Amino acid sequence: MALYSADYGKSACYININGCGGDPNPFNTIPGLQPDASVTGSGQRIFATLEYTSRAFDFGPLNTTAMAYGVYSKDLIKESSAVVTRYEYNPYYAGLGALGYIVNAKLQYRVDGIYQGGNAYNLTSNGESLQTNIMAAAVLARLDYSLPVLTSTDTRLSGEFAMGSGDADAARAGTASQSNTAGSYNAFQSFGAYSGGLALKPRLTNLQIYRGGFALRPLKFWYWGRNVGLQAKYSLYRKSSPTGGISDSGATEASSDVGMAGDVGLTVTARSDLQFFYGFGVFKPGEAYPTTAADGSDGRVLRQAHIVSLTLVF
Repeated sequence: MALYSADYGKSACYININGCGGDPNPFNTIPGLQPDASVTGSGQRIFATLEYTSRAFDFGPLNTTAMAYGVYSKDLIKESSAVVTRYEYNPYYAGLGALGYIVNAKLQYRVDGIYQGGNAYNLTSNGESLQTNIMAAAVLARLDYSLPVLTSTDTRLSGEFAMGSGDADAARAGTASQSNTAGSYNAFQSFGAYSGGLALKPRLTNLQIYRGGFALRPLKFWYWGRNVGLQAKYSLYRKSSPTGGISDSGATEASSDVGMAGDVGLTVTARSDLQFFYGFGVFKPGEAYPTTAADGSDGRVLRQAHIVSLTLVF
């Protein structure tokens, strides 16, 4: 697959509820971009992807389908030669994965290892950008077990582990450009989204996530309640590099203890084309957060999040 991302430009200001509002272009896609950066075409990028999936094969008790995939991304922004601070970011990803089951279909697994390379620009004290190599990695693993008991409620246990590498001298992780200060940029920046908890909503950057949970259909005994699903998960978060930043800019302390979270979700499939979902999450910050935040509030206060959705498929 090959994709091209265009830049809106000022000719499309009418689709922005606030209009253009002068310079800079409100559709700039670089977080923290300074007004005098003289960057144009910040929404322009090309992507190329390739994926291979094997047939399923057996290794004794292990049934496996192997995968290999890659993503290439090229930035097409244009920067004035008079500006020394550069924002260009050109990553590529190479991954290997496997999924299948162990012994029988009740115990299913998936594991992926991803290497991220490419180049970005470091942040320097005098504002002059120096190009650096990206050398980062991530690992994702999941295990699902359908219990041999409580089969009438489709009870399933799950365990997950996810790790994104970090960079000790990159204090912020919201953007890969202008965040590293020395050497290679080692913080993994994911391509796409990772679901790691409602209240923290972490990106898989400089983070290790340990999750356990269960899911069941508690009302399956009755016909009217057969499509009601309940799930719950507990998450433990740790920094990969204690001094580096994570996607939440509030975790400024040099500690690997990011915190822990709990999530519950309720799914009701009323009809084959109509689904209702409610999710609730809490997050308790750990020692990676200061006791007093920058605005003077409690930096480790319990956070809560709710999400409600109604999906109609047609």
